[in-house]
Amino acid sequence: MNEKCFVIMPFTTRKEDEIKYNDNNHWTEVYEGLIKKVCEDMSIICERDDVDKSPRHILNGILNKIEKYDFVLCDLSSSNPNVLFELGWAMRADRPIVLINDDRTDFLFDLNQFYTCIYDNRLKPSTLEKNKKELSDTIQSLLKGSEEHPSFVKQLALEVNSLQNVSDVNPQEYLLKKIYESVQDFKQGSKSQGKSSFGTWTFYINTAIGHFSRLNTILNNCNNLIDAERQILDFVNLNNLFRNQAYQFSLIDMNRRFIYHDWKNTINPIATKISLDSFNIYDIIIENKTGIVAWQDNGNNALQNSVERRENIAVYAYIKNIEAILIFEIHNNL
Repeated sequence: MNEKCFVIMPFTTRKEDEIKYNDNNHWTEVYEGLIKKVCEDMSIICERDDVDKSPRHILNGILNKIEKYDFVLCDLSSSNPNVLFELGWAMRADRPIVLINDDRTDFLFDLNQFYTCIYDNRLKPSTLEKNKKELSDTIQSLLKGSEEHPSFVKQLALEVNSLQNVSDVNPQEYLLKKIYESVQDFKQGSKSQGKSSFGTWTFYINTAIGHFSRLNTILNNCNNLIDAERQILDFVNLNNLFRNQAYQFSLIDMNRRFIYHDWKNTINPIATKISLDSFNIYDIIIENKTGIVAWQDNGNNALQNSVERRENIAVYAYIKNIEAILIFEIHNNL
């Protein structure tokens, strides 16, 4: 049975859209030339609500399709209020979602942690094929692992559960509490004092989740560890993350050997990081395969030839097709 995709996007051209895109038929061209074409090539049934001419309550019909179709594809371009409302409903319903955005629309802060396919708003033939390939790969990756799609609802549940048993003695729970407080503090517009500020963590985490999500999607299409190492190196260089003081990617196999690390040629080839409380971070990562771990340590800053007190968070995920674990560490010097 073919998968069904419900498309959330603008389909009425507003005056500001005509000025921005110089085309009163712009959204139809995006739908027909990019979205529908990709879905048809993948044998996916896609539908935009404006093609449904049956007598019904329009909003109820849209919300019903969001909850019943296999996944939702949402075009964030032009930041259309109706689109954002429907996307919020899809998140509330915990539906698998693919996000796209054109290159003329700024990212919305609350959505920048989710991987988003960017397309050329002019739909030029020279870039359209590349945009179609990226969108197709993203949909394919989502459908392969649809049971493990990024879940806003589950993430909120994790935050609540993490706070229910917070203990200042446990550094991991302590840092998870600080992350939660940082988000709340940021949203309320207040400013935290000190070098290790809540606002700093908020910025780090929002940026890190976006990078991690994109690279995770890329690695899920790799066939072997050699290809994976090359893809990480290309991604790190492209995004200016190589030997970054705040962020660090690594990839380890199930025997804890480093496949990729910024300092791979100068460190122990076996992952053996010990926290201040003498438990091995990599033991936790290997055992759980996917999750988050936080700790405090005295970090050796190779760039500045110094040792500094640090707070650390590692987001990690198991990449099944290459039997390895992608790890993204976030470091915040105290």
